Amino acid sequence: MPFDGTNFTTTIHADLQVLRRVRKNLPGRWCKGALTNSYKHHCLIGWLNYVTRQSSTSRRIATEHLYPRVIGNFGLGDEVCRVAAFNDRPFTTEADVLGLLDRAIAAAETKALMADGGRLP
Repeated sequence: MPFDGTNFTTTIHADLQVLRRVRKNLPGRWCKGALTNSYKHHCLIGWLNYVTRQSSTSRRIATEHLYPRVIGNFGLGDEVCRVAAFNDRPFTTEADVLGLLDRAIAAAETKALMADGGRLP
Protein backbone atom coordinates (compact mmCIF):
# COMPACT_ATOMS: atom_id res chain seq x y z
CA MET A 1 0.00 0.00 0.00
CA PRO A 2 1.32 3.47 -0.82
CA PHE A 3 0.58 4.84 2.65
CA ASP A 4 1.80 2.02 4.90
CA GLY A 5 5.21 3.68 5.17
CA THR A 6 7.14 0.95 3.37
CA ASN A 7 6.77 1.89 -0.27
CA PHE A 8 5.52 5.47 -0.38
CA THR A 9 8.72 7.19 -1.55
CA THR A 10 9.23 4.74 -4.41
CA THR A 11 5.58 4.93 -5.43
CA ILE A 12 5.36 8.72 -5.42
CA HIS A 13 8.51 9.07 -7.52
CA ALA A 14 7.31 6.44 -10.01
CA ASP A 15 3.92 8.18 -10.22
CA LEU A 16 5.61 11.54 -10.75
CA GLN A 17 7.68 10.08 -13.58
CA VAL A 18 4.51 8.74 -15.25
CA LEU A 19 2.68 12.06 -14.90
CA ARG A 20 5.64 13.92 -16.38
CA ARG A 21 5.88 11.50 -19.33
CA VAL A 22 2.17 11.88 -20.04
CA ARG A 23 2.53 15.68 -19.82
CA LYS A 24 5.50 15.62 -22.21
CA ASN A 25 3.84 13.35 -24.80
CA LEU A 26 0.23 14.60 -24.76
CA PRO A 27 0.52 18.01 -26.51
CA GLY A 28 -0.63 17.72 -30.11
CA ARG A 29 -1.52 14.04 -29.63
CA TRP A 30 -4.63 14.27 -27.44
CA CYS A 31 -8.13 13.12 -28.30
CA LYS A 32 -11.50 12.68 -26.67
CA GLY A 33 -14.18 10.02 -27.01
CA ALA A 34 -11.77 7.09 -27.34
CA LEU A 35 -8.72 5.76 -25.52
CA THR A 36 -6.82 5.91 -28.83
CA ASN A 37 -7.90 7.15 -32.24
CA SER A 38 -6.78 6.19 -35.74
CA TYR A 39 -4.02 8.84 -35.60
CA LYS A 40 -2.56 7.21 -32.46
CA HIS A 41 -3.68 10.14 -30.34
CA HIS A 42 -4.79 9.22 -26.82
CA CYS A 43 -7.20 10.63 -24.27
CA LEU A 44 -5.86 11.28 -20.77
CA ILE A 45 -6.65 7.76 -19.54
CA GLY A 46 -5.31 6.36 -22.81
CA TRP A 47 -2.00 8.16 -22.24
CA LEU A 48 -1.78 6.76 -18.71
CA ASN A 49 -2.39 3.27 -20.08
CA TYR A 50 0.18 3.80 -22.85
CA VAL A 51 2.89 5.09 -20.50
CA THR A 52 2.35 2.58 -17.69
CA ARG A 53 1.47 -0.44 -19.85
CA GLN A 54 -0.72 -1.54 -16.92
CA SER A 55 -4.33 -0.51 -16.51
CA SER A 56 -4.20 -1.14 -12.75
CA THR A 57 -1.33 1.35 -12.38
CA SER A 58 -3.00 3.93 -14.60
CA ARG A 59 -6.26 3.54 -12.64
CA ARG A 60 -4.42 4.11 -9.35
CA ILE A 61 -2.62 7.20 -10.70
CA ALA A 62 -5.88 8.61 -12.08
CA THR A 63 -7.60 7.98 -8.74
CA GLU A 64 -4.84 9.32 -6.50
CA HIS A 65 -3.41 12.19 -8.54
CA LEU A 66 -5.85 13.35 -11.21
CA TYR A 67 -9.33 12.89 -9.75
CA PRO A 68 -8.72 15.13 -6.70
CA ARG A 69 -7.72 17.94 -9.06
CA VAL A 70 -10.65 17.72 -11.47
CA ILE A 71 -12.73 20.82 -10.88
CA GLY A 72 -16.43 20.01 -10.82
CA ASN A 73 -18.42 16.81 -10.93
CA PHE A 74 -18.28 15.08 -14.30
CA GLY A 75 -20.46 12.04 -14.68
CA LEU A 76 -21.29 9.09 -12.55
CA GLY A 77 -19.10 6.15 -11.65
CA ASP A 78 -15.73 5.76 -10.03
CA GLU A 79 -12.90 8.27 -10.05
CA VAL A 80 -11.43 7.00 -13.32
CA CYS A 81 -14.79 7.36 -15.08
CA ARG A 82 -15.02 10.94 -13.82
CA VAL A 83 -11.53 11.78 -15.11
CA ALA A 84 -12.56 10.29 -18.47
CA ALA A 85 -15.79 12.33 -18.39
CA PHE A 86 -13.75 15.49 -17.76
CA ASN A 87 -11.54 14.62 -20.75
CA ASP A 88 -14.54 13.92 -23.00
CA ARG A 89 -16.89 16.77 -22.13
CA PRO A 90 -17.63 18.90 -25.20
CA PHE A 91 -15.91 22.06 -23.97
CA THR A 92 -12.74 20.48 -22.51
CA THR A 93 -9.67 21.57 -24.45
CA GLU A 94 -6.18 20.17 -24.61
CA ALA A 95 -5.11 23.15 -22.48
CA ASP A 96 -7.60 22.08 -19.78
CA VAL A 97 -6.14 18.56 -19.74
CA LEU A 98 -2.59 19.93 -19.62
CA GLY A 99 -3.64 22.19 -16.73
CA LEU A 100 -5.00 19.19 -14.86
CA LEU A 101 -1.71 17.37 -15.40
CA ASP A 102 0.23 20.44 -14.23
CA ARG A 103 -1.81 20.57 -11.01
CA ALA A 104 -1.33 16.83 -10.44
CA ILE A 105 2.43 17.09 -11.07
CA ALA A 106 2.76 20.04 -8.67
CA ALA A 107 0.90 18.14 -5.94
CA ALA A 108 2.97 14.99 -6.55
CA GLU A 109 6.19 17.03 -6.40
CA THR A 110 5.11 18.39 -3.03
CA LYS A 111 4.41 14.85 -1.77
CA ALA A 112 7.77 13.65 -3.10
CA LEU A 113 9.53 16.59 -1.48
CA MET A 114 7.93 15.77 1.87
CA ALA A 115 8.75 12.06 1.49
CA ASP A 116 12.40 12.89 0.76
CA GLY A 117 12.78 15.23 3.68
CA GLY A 118 12.82 18.35 1.54
CA ARG A 119 14.92 17.37 -1.50
CA LEU A 120 13.53 16.66 -4.94
CA PRO A 121 15.56 14.65 -7.46
